Formats: sequence, structure tokens, C-alpha cells
Amino acid sequence: MQYTPRILIIHRALAPYRIDLFNHLTKRYDVELYLEYGQPLEQDFNLAQQGERIQFDYKLLAPGGRFFPNLRPELLRILRKPYDLILCSEFNLLTGMLYLLRGRSARPLPRLVSMCDDNLVTAEATIADSSYWSKRWLLDRLDGVILCSDQVRDRYRDLCHGELSKWHYLPIVQDEQYLQRQVALAEEQTAALRSRYAIPDGRAVILYVGRLDKVKNLPRLLEAFRLLLDEGLDLQLLMVGDGPMDAELRQQATMLKLEERVTFAGKQQGSDLYAHYGLGDALILPSTNELFGATVAEALALGMPVTVSEVASSCTLIRSEQEGYRLNPLDTEDIARALRHLYELIGEHRDEVTRHSLLPYTFDQYMSQLDGYLDSLIAKRYKS
Repeated sequence: MQYTPRILIIHRALAPYRIDLFNHLTKRYDVELYLEYGQPLEQDFNLAQQGERIQFDYKLLAPGGRFFPNLRPELLRILRKPYDLILCSEFNLLTGMLYLLRGRSARPLPRLVSMCDDNLVTAEATIADSSYWSKRWLLDRLDGVILCSDQVRDRYRDLCHGELSKWHYLPIVQDEQYLQRQVALAEEQTAALRSRYAIPDGRAVILYVGRLDKVKNLPRLLEAFRLLLDEGLDLQLLMVGDGPMDAELRQQATMLKLEERVTFAGKQQGSDLYAHYGLGDALILPSTNELFGATVAEALALGMPVTVSEVASSCTLIRSEQEGYRLNPLDTEDIARALRHLYELIGEHRDEVTRHSLLPYTFDQYMSQLDGYLDSLIAKRYKS
């Protein structure tokens, strides 16, 4: 009987864009999965709307103390079991505990790998700022690091210790077939939304999906959008999300006389979100600060061109002008150029009946690359 490697996964929280990854890992390996929190601290997802998509079991870690929430004594019990590899998220006190305590699990030591969402701005700060000494210490000592930016992977690989093979690039992607199927199932809802929002047939719809927060740079987006309407472009901006800037953005839209061209849809999840994706022809993410931007990968998987801030790691998914545009988030004129480019792309592909994923690889191909990476780390465990 072939041996199935045992993997302990400790992840911060379960977001919808991580479900397909964990489905894959739990099918291929003997996995025990723990979550630090029931919900991402900065987001509120209704996992009940994911239905049967979640095909794995998971447990919540017992909470840490008030002053040291990442100090989790339960690890002492969990690490009594033998594991071949431990997969954690980011770099914090919990990561350090796993590094120091993994000897309780097995000998040779289980490989310790961290999944890190750093963008290039964060990486440069990690390298230059002395306050990040503990993170740099761990970067040098972990057996593997999985990064959602190939630029960050290359930067850390050049400056940190360890074999080149310890660094792996994996963007935050989902199963494109699942996403496309959900949008297709929501077609009737999509048609009803077009009527409800009074969006004429043939008008190009630019989506924004995310929080209505200051770092999302949405006031500048509205200013750039006004410039394009003044040029006579037939565009609708559909903003899907909620947040502290909701009232301010609505007021700005009124001042710019955008009431009929900017639709505030509020927060949407599950089939309602897929119905809104079905309305979109392209997507924009103009953030001044963004680690990755999972909605960019979602839109590309659905065959939509995107324009995304150059600070977001997802901008590296844009490999040519046919996929979209990398914008300077501090330049209103450049945001306008990005929107204009999307409008041209929409016109070029308006008559296409079927949309195909614009991602560099399929989800299965990304997972195959990940399997090879993890398998090689586990194999090295027995050679060390």
C-alpha cells in the first residue's frame, strides 16, 4: 500500500477563495486542518452559502491569551501526532512556536512551510526595516515559503538563506470551472439585475468588487470615470461591496453627476455575487495598498480583462495587453487610461459567445505544480 504523507495545516481563517485549495490538499494528502479564527478578521464571509463546495473537515484552534492571541498552548497537544509537513500562514508568534515545537511531532523534523501574502512593498519593508528582524529570522530558517507574487518570491530568494527550491509561487486562484459554472447558473438573476439597475443592453459594465475602504482608492476611481464619460464612452461602473466610505462615495457620485452611471450594489455573496459577476465585462482594482486582490484572479478566471494597481501582487497575472492593464493608483490620468483600455478590450470581444479563462494556468495545473513542490520537500525530509 502506498504511503500517504501526513500534513498539518494551520491557516488563519477560511475564505471562499481558499476552499478549492484545501479541497485539493485534503484529497491528495492525509490532512489535519485547524483554523486560527472562524472568520477573517478584516472580512465577513457567510460560509453557509458555499453549500457543498467545502469538502473537508476542519477544527478551530483554542483561542490564545488576551495579550498574546497567537500564543496557542493547544499546539503542544496537536504536535504529539507525527506529521511529514506542517503548512502554516504568514509569519508571527504562531509560526515561531511551530518552528520551535515541531520536534515533538516526529524525527526527522517535519518540513515547515509558510504561505505568505506579501506584496513587493511589504517585502521591501521586511528587508530594509530592522523591526522585521524576527520575520527575517524565520524566512532564513523555514524549509519552504509559498508566495502569491513571483516578484516577491524572486526578491526573497535573492536575499535570504536556503536553497532556491524552497521558494514557490502560487497565486490565490480558484477552480475556474467551478466559477464559470456558478455564473452560468445565475444567468436569470443576472438578467433581472440588469433590468433592476436599468443598465441598457450593449453598455460596457466595469466591475469593482471589494470593500469601500480608503485604501481602495475609490474617490480617484470616480474622478477618472467622470473623465471617460466626458469623452462620450458608454460605460457603467458597478460597485459591489460595503464599507465605511459608502455614504461619502455616494455623495461624490452625486456631485460628479454620476447617479445614472455608477451603481452601488452593496455587499453580495454566494449566487448573488456570481450574478453580479455575470453583469460585468471587465474589473478594476485601483488600491493604493493591496496584498493580492483575489477578485482580480476571479475575474480573469471568468474571462474578464482587468486593470489592477501595480502595488497588488495580482498585477503579475496580467502578462499582455489582452488581459488588462497595470495602473499607477496615485495618477488619476493613468486610471482613466486603464479604464479606456478596458473599454477597447470589451469592444474587441463583444461578439464572443463563450469566455475562456485568461489566467496563465488552469487551477489543476497550479495544483500539480504545488504537489510537486510539497512532495519534493517531504522527500528531502528523509534524506536530511
